[in-house]
Amino acid sequence: MANIIIVQNGATQQQLESAMCAVPATLTASMTVISSESPRSLSSEQTHVSSSKYSLTSCLEIALEKSNSDVLIMVDANTTPRAEAIQSLAQGMNDQSIGFMYSPMQSGNETIQLGELSSDTMVTALSMTTSWPLALCAVRRSILKNADISGETMDESMIKMMIAALAQAESIATALTPSNGTPREISNAARARCLKALVNCSNIEELFPHHAWTSHREESAAASYHTLAALFIRYGDKQAALECLSAGDQFEDSPRSLALKGLIAVENGETLTAVANMVSSLQQYEARKKQNNKHYVHFAPSNLEKISTSLNAGLEALNKRDNESALSHFANAVFNFDPFYSQLGVTSLRSTSH
Repeated sequence: MANIIIVQNGATQQQLESAMCAVPATLTASMTVISSESPRSLSSEQTHVSSSKYSLTSCLEIALEKSNSDVLIMVDANTTPRAEAIQSLAQGMNDQSIGFMYSPMQSGNETIQLGELSSDTMVTALSMTTSWPLALCAVRRSILKNADISGETMDESMIKMMIAALAQAESIATALTPSNGTPREISNAARARCLKALVNCSNIEELFPHHAWTSHREESAAASYHTLAALFIRYGDKQAALECLSAGDQFEDSPRSLALKGLIAVENGETLTAVANMVSSLQQYEARKKQNNKHYVHFAPSNLEKISTSLNAGLEALNKRDNESALSHFANAVFNFDPFYSQLGVTSLRSTSH
């Protein structure tokens, strides 16, 4: 029998009581409620965990300790779950090959659900998915042992539970019956933390299986770490980005690594360092372009005239000691040399210096 965990997650007491009422009678005895104050309708058999005393992560860990079933059904009280949707999850988890299951969300005439998820598609999902329908989920307690389920929101914790399932080669499934509600977006900081959790429990080959690992192993590893570094820069986690670049540098000297370090220098307000990195990156791109036949990753810019114009404008700005303009021109040259940066959404220069 499944254990139910209802999380108030900012919902009103009335919404919380409604969520509790939606739980099928067969599952109400083994219910844990995480809320700021104990609900009036809580029975002596049911458990209350105070979210006013503990963080969400601690509350979830306490709830896991108190569970006596391997199947946990997580309910966000912000939505109005239907008994049929909860029952659908409980029945779906009878399939022992499923580690995590979620209910799609019905919002008006639209049914919102995730695509097929695996270790490699999870990287793309974290960068592309804006709304995650994770207000009603089921997970196996056994896969959460020693897993990182920390989160500032329930959605973040649910994504990390999905990642824990993927790390143990468990299937992620979609329940047949949708729940009501509108998915919420997760913040870039949460994306960074989820991506870090994914990287920490996966082999790099699993995250990027389409690279040429057999014929170009070291270059594939470097390219993978460069992608992760770019995503961490996009999400605002400079430290994680630097760690990925350090890992990538062990496999290959790359113009991408230099340019990404330049972007981090921009974020730190270190304009001269950023300029130096962008210039070095351009020099290395030019050298590498002549050796494409020896490499897995090819660099073949489509508009050499545009790159040359940006390069000359950058040199002219440097002569005038206009470092900010020089940086902008050199960065544009790099971005035109390699579509990698625009594809990963890191072409805006956000200097913190004023």
